[in-house]
Amino acid sequence: MEGVDRAAADFVADRVNADLTGTGLAKVAFRYDPTWTHEPGNDVICVCGGHEFPLDPSAVEPACAEVASRLQDDAMGELNHLWPELIGPGGEFLGVLTATLRGVAVWELKGQPFCPVGFLHRAVEAAGLQLRQGPDGEHRPEKHADSA
Repeated sequence: MEGVDRAAADFVADRVNADLTGTGLAKVAFRYDPTWTHEPGNDVICVCGGHEFPLDPSAVEPACAEVASRLQDDAMGELNHLWPELIGPGGEFLGVLTATLRGVAVWELKGQPFCPVGFLHRAVEAAGLQLRQGPDGEHRPEKHADSA
C-alpha cells in the first residue's frame, strides 16, 4: 500500500485504535496481501492480534464502522464483559454502544448516535460518563495495551 491508500488505512487504524484503548487488544494495522482472498480489490487485510479480514480502507467511514464492529466482540472477550458499556455519573448502567455507519462511522446508544468512531473516550469524558473497565464491574483506571 502506498500514497492515498496508506494514508486512508492509517487514518482508519488511528481512529479505531483510539477507541480500543484500555481493552487490552493489540493495535489495528493493515497489510497488503493479494494472495489472501485471490479477489481483486480485497487485497488489504486488517490485522488485530489473531483477527484478520479483508477491508477497503479507502472508503474510510465504512471501514471505521466495520473494524470497530468486528473488534467489539474481541474487546468483550478480552475484558470478560460487555464493551463499550456506558456507566452514568451515579454508577448506573446506561447501555452498550454499537458501532454503525450513519454516513459517518459512529457509536450508537439505544439507536441514537453517541459519538464518531475515534472519539469514544473523549465523548464519554465530555458527557460526564465512564466506560466500565474491570471484569467484575469495578470502574478502574484505563490502561493501554502498550503500557506495561
